[in-house]
Amino acid sequence: MPPSLEEVIYDLARAALDEQRDLVANLRSRAAPVLAGAGALAALLAKPAINDGLSFSHHLWHAVLVCLGIVGAVVALVGAILVLATRDFGFSVDIDPLYAAAYEDREKPEIYFARIAESHRQRRVANRHGVRWLQGYLIGGLVGVVLEVVGFAAALAVH
Repeated sequence: MPPSLEEVIYDLARAALDEQRDLVANLRSRAAPVLAGAGALAALLAKPAINDGLSFSHHLWHAVLVCLGIVGAVVALVGAILVLATRDFGFSVDIDPLYAAAYEDREKPEIYFARIAESHRQRRVANRHGVRWLQGYLIGGLVGVVLEVVGFAAALAVH
């Protein structure tokens, strides 16, 4: 017997919520290397780039490029930390209110499958905004790493 439409919708809704959970886990797993990379790059490139100090009056471009590297390092660190620290997501359904709402329909699987599917959809919609912010934080962190490398490396080349 093939699954009912409600069962198919339930399976799709559950799979979509699982996919969103996997996306958040993937974003978090990518943030740790950004954090480590930004710290390592700052440790390796900042000291040689600032070795003689900064002088905006004598070496304007050198000072600007070092500042760009510092800003990039800060952006990378903040972006990665925000990805790792954000925890405002729910990837499961609160079963008690759902059970109370679906109890009367326990003999009608098409109705309770539809209710559970709708609960999954609502949870996914509630998470959507936060997931987009996480993606933005990670992109910001990656851009920060690029700015850090460009700033410090160019400062080394100019000086």
